[in-house]
Amino acid sequence: MIRQWLFLIIFSCFLLVACRSESEPLGTPTPFATPTAVIDAIPAGVQPIPLPELMADPALYQNRRIAVTGQFYRQPRLVCAGLVRTYRPPTSFMLRDGEVVLYGGGLGTGRDVVVDGLTMTINGRLLFWRGPVGCGKRAVVQNIWYIEAANVVSPRPLTNATLTPDAGVAQINGEEPTVTPTPDEFDPDLTPTPTATPDLDLPAMTPTPTATPTPTPTPDDDDEDDDETADPTATPIFDEDEILPQGEIGSGNLVGGRLEAGEVHEWRFAIRASDVLTVNAISARGNLVLYLLDESDELLLRQDNAPPLVVESIAGFELDEPGDYRLLVEVTGAQEADYHLQFMLSDSYNLVMQGLLVDDEEEENIRLAAESDHSWHFYGEEGDTVVVLIIPLDDMDPFLRLYGPDGRILPDETGQPNNTDEFGPGEPEELIFVLPEDGLYAIQVGEYENEAGLYSIVMFFDS
Repeated sequence: MIRQWLFLIIFSCFLLVACRSESEPLGTPTPFATPTAVIDAIPAGVQPIPLPELMADPALYQNRRIAVTGQFYRQPRLVCAGLVRTYRPPTSFMLRDGEVVLYGGGLGTGRDVVVDGLTMTINGRLLFWRGPVGCGKRAVVQNIWYIEAANVVSPRPLTNATLTPDAGVAQINGEEPTVTPTPDEFDPDLTPTPTATPDLDLPAMTPTPTATPTPTPTPDDDDEDDDETADPTATPIFDEDEILPQGEIGSGNLVGGRLEAGEVHEWRFAIRASDVLTVNAISARGNLVLYLLDESDELLLRQDNAPPLVVESIAGFELDEPGDYRLLVEVTGAQEADYHLQFMLSDSYNLVMQGLLVDDEEEENIRLAAESDHSWHFYGEEGDTVVVLIIPLDDMDPFLRLYGPDGRILPDETGQPNNTDEFGPGEPEELIFVLPEDGLYAIQVGEYENEAGLYSIVMFFDS
């Protein structure tokens, strides 16, 4: 009897298991949610754009606030042997999507905890930089499109992120793939063609991902290449008699001045609500350094990324608190220096500072984005006759305006603001002007209908 009951119990259990297997297979795991990085909302006024689309024509987005996603990789530091001067680009990392690369600056110490190969979304302002990169006399002028990062959208926090599987640059069969640059893009390999015995030792820019990455910060062996974001508790050390007030500055203004040895110029501005600040500055002598202070005289930012004779930029700096602010300008490496400074808040027209023009040296294939103007700068002396020629390379209808050392538009022979726009679309325009004083001058280039265009520009002195 006991055996019969035992048989019935076992048989009943078997039927229960069989019935359950028809409705739900045994061994089905509990469907836990896949952990993903927390993505904060992209700030208003920031345009998300895929990296390949951006780099297909970056000039269309120049100086605009964008958000891009790609795999993060640090750039190796540029190290020069001996006592030769080191010319570094304003970038410290890159974002990669397949074979497309965008270089980046900013992030501060945050880049030290980011894992190479991590997929990141960054918002910031897209900038164009032109300047020497390399060591001493062998430095090569490079054209670099890069994003000056304002903040990381995702992942947040960075230290909780995990490496993206099969992220962009991975070793394949023990070989490291190289980055293929697009035309006019920064060359990832900074080593010049060895036409002679080189006096420098430059690292290749091809990133090498770590096999087992860890977010632990690595020690910094070269402090001079650090991001220039200052400690908010620190203040610049200037004697009060060195600081010369220059007055108030408004959104969209171009201003100028002359810095004597040891002087610091102070420009003031106020905002009534949170805003985004962009400042571009250039000098034909010395190295410009910019300082941003709040109304409590606390240092918010010290900007010194660009080498001499190259545009120094504060790009898309977020001012969270309304109030009064101070912008200080100093120059190093020169007894005196004339400079121009562009000041823009979020309501400003998009005026892009291109850089210095050299006498009788043509700047070719310059892309002008729609709803934007360019400014070019040169140093001249009283009585010089300057000739500026702009040549459209498409149906662009260009105009030219000349601004003096103080940033004000110069009057023509009739006393009216000069404005050269004599011909129609596709036709060259020429400006001829006798300079009234020594100093730094600016040429504004725009399109009559505010359309995009492609052009070349040359400036020379007519002796």
